[in-house]
Amino acid sequence: MAELREQGVGTQVLYIPVYLQPWYQETYGYGFGKFSNAEAYYLKSLSLPLYPTMTDDDVERVIGAVQRIANPPSCTTAWRVANDRSERVYPAILW
Repeated sequence: MAELREQGVGTQVLYIPVYLQPWYQETYGYGFGKFSNAEAYYLKSLSLPLYPTMTDDDVERVIGAVQRIANPPSCTTAWRVANDRSERVYPAILW
């Protein structure tokens, strides 16, 4: 998020698990470690700018910033798609 902010792209947390909200923590004593999948998603997700008045230039600026951060020139990455029987590896491509 900080790298995107440095490039002029505002982001925010997309999803905060309900049980990590202050009321649930204070009332029920919930905290990290209760639901590992929700916490993993929370720690790795963010919301990119998306609004009705975005111009094509705005969209290109956001895409460019994400590409520069996600795919630096010296880095080769891949992402995995798993299903019930097999796992396939695809090269990471952003637009």
